[in-house]
Amino acid sequence: MTQPLTTARSALLVLKAFTPECPEWGVRELSTHLGWSRSTTHALLSTLASEGFLMQSKDRRYRLGWAIFELGSVFLSRLELREEALPVMRRLNQRFGEAVHLAVLDRGEAVYVEKVSSPKSVYIITRMGLRYPAHCTGVGKTLLAHASETVLRDVPLTPFTTHTITDAQVFRQELEHIRRVGVAYDRVGADPLQFHRPLRLAAQEEGVCHHLCHPHGRSWGEADFPCLL
Repeated sequence: MTQPLTTARSALLVLKAFTPECPEWGVRELSTHLGWSRSTTHALLSTLASEGFLMQSKDRRYRLGWAIFELGSVFLSRLELREEALPVMRRLNQRFGEAVHLAVLDRGEAVYVEKVSSPKSVYIITRMGLRYPAHCTGVGKTLLAHASETVLRDVPLTPFTTHTITDAQVFRQELEHIRRVGVAYDRVGADPLQFHRPLRLAAQEEGVCHHLCHPHGRSWGEADFPCLL
């Protein structure tokens, strides 16, 4: 790999280190996190800051800059599927009064790209851009059920809870069942970040997935599920 490509990859790794959990970094802690020298880390941070991709706070810590916001706005402006899906999501939200999410499949992960919140009190950690491993969530398995064989071969069945399916044959049978019935259920809270254990229902539509969160104990039954297809 040439030096420019190596430097570009390093710069991208720096940017990807900024998350909702770690929105700011100092030079020393980021160099430790990435396993790089302080001089290399400082040089990359300074370069990204000079181009507006990072900014420094008063205590000299780095955070994402306005150039990231500009790029994100350009991407969202071209994401037509959000505008097409929102009317459907709002109808589902009005009918059932539950939170509805829109997700897409990207490199073996389910990525949330839109959300219509529920007026009911349900604590579910979601935000636009949030990623979950597709193989251990209801919304992700629905996306994988309609993915190509090439995509499926690259999905690692890494266990996240005791309920995660790690056997390839069993997992394929699960995907076949999802394709047959048209919906996927997550009754065991496979997402380890969820505070409650909702029933997750997802219906695949042209490579994206509608995901409706329904906690146990609420009063609509499986006879209502086909309306989501």
